[in-house]
Amino acid sequence: MEEPETSEVSKGFKEKKLERRTAKAAVTRACKAVRKVIGEVRPSHEVSESLIKLQNTFENLVFKHEQFAKLIENEDEFAEEEAWLDEVQEAFLTTEIEAKCYLEDQKEVFKFMQTETDKYESGG
Repeated sequence: MEEPETSEVSKGFKEKKLERRTAKAAVTRACKAVRKVIGEVRPSHEVSESLIKLQNTFENLVFKHEQFAKLIENEDEFAEEEAWLDEVQEAFLTTEIEAKCYLEDQKEVFKFMQTETDKYESGG
């Protein structure tokens, strides 16, 4: 009788791990998309849209990770999985900071151009 229950637990464990893996793939794609729009020097609104998508996909990954981590009883395995999330979080934060810096730089460029335009228009 106990075998089917163990099998169900194992099945649930594998299912949650696969869900987490899929969520990580989405984060990886979203990171690449943010870097691409930055690299192509796209308008701020495009970078903002990509950043929001990245933030949402990372939030989903954390949720999936927590659902998976609840099933881990062994402390060493749990620590290993938390280290896995730390690595993914590092990549996420690096990309998020890159995007925010890009957006701040674009805002400064816009302010500078506006100031120069105002000076020109006022004859100064």
